[in-house]
Amino acid sequence: MKNNEDIIAINDDLLFLIAELIAARLLLEIGRKKISYQFYKKIDEYEETIDLGEFAVKLNEDYLKNLSFGSINFGSMILECSRILINHLDKENLQVFYHNINTLKILPYRLRLTEILSGGITVGKYNPNNSIQLAKKYIDSLPHELTHMSSTIVKDNGFILSGFHQVKGKKDYGYGVNEGYTQYFTEKYFLDSFPHMHKGYPAEVEIIKKLICIIGEKEMENLYFHANLSGLIDIISHYSSLDDAKDFIAAVDFVKLFFYKIPKSKRLLQMLEIKLQKINIILLKCFLQKQSEERKKGISSQELKMEQEEFDSYLGDEIIIKLPFKVKVNTFNIGIPLEVEESLRRRIK
Repeated sequence: MKNNEDIIAINDDLLFLIAELIAARLLLEIGRKKISYQFYKKIDEYEETIDLGEFAVKLNEDYLKNLSFGSINFGSMILECSRILINHLDKENLQVFYHNINTLKILPYRLRLTEILSGGITVGKYNPNNSIQLAKKYIDSLPHELTHMSSTIVKDNGFILSGFHQVKGKKDYGYGVNEGYTQYFTEKYFLDSFPHMHKGYPAEVEIIKKLICIIGEKEMENLYFHANLSGLIDIISHYSSLDDAKDFIAAVDFVKLFFYKIPKSKRLLQMLEIKLQKINIILLKCFLQKQSEERKKGISSQELKMEQEEFDSYLGDEIIIKLPFKVKVNTFNIGIPLEVEESLRRRIK
């Protein structure tokens, strides 16, 4: 008789097989129907995390070594991830990590057919009750979820602060930027140790790479591990405006929620194009303003040129998304119209 772990694995495999068999039919039907969708409810406020003050700086290795579900033990993976985080992050950026790590739980996650068919596959999930759920086929997504754990706290007033993502009740803000940075950080620091780690959020990661050219690598890291969305908005506002900063965060949220869905109405496709254009225009505006300020401070033309080359290198013509069952979905031109770029460059000198 098969145990629960084997049954979960078989069920996941069957879901993917079913998806492969009917995905082509589904895509044919998309053009004949108007696909409805509901946008998220944005919170009207955001705030900084609390200072956790004194905290223990010791791992409970005996407890962590035994974290498992079924016959899968995650102890060695968790300890290796912890070592990477501890060796890389400054002490003040480890407050939330130490606050959560010694009471962490690992639970199985059941893949749903509706997720697979829509493209919104959840391979792992960090929950505010300090548990990580993992699909058995994607246990190497653990580093991504541990990074979420290291930046998530629940406040007494009901706010859940997770990196750049803030949630209160059914309202949330900063989901897209948060997933993009979490994946960027995970791939940068964990990929060598976990080469089979699941890679996701390619659109958001490209956006984050460009944002880091404006904010700075270390500052982004500090903001993220202090769950300081307010600080991120302040910096974007400095280089552009508060309205642009809020629009940027909301636009990346929209991309996160709808970019990877297979069923897309004509209206949704148009909205995605508009949101991606907005994101890139705000990023370019901020970058040009940053360079203008640096030029006035006496930063050399060579340094400015190197910054420009790095920023431009992340501006791709299109992003191709492939789902696990190899269905090609829409690509989007996310460049900036030449006349818009020229106008910005003339205005910001």
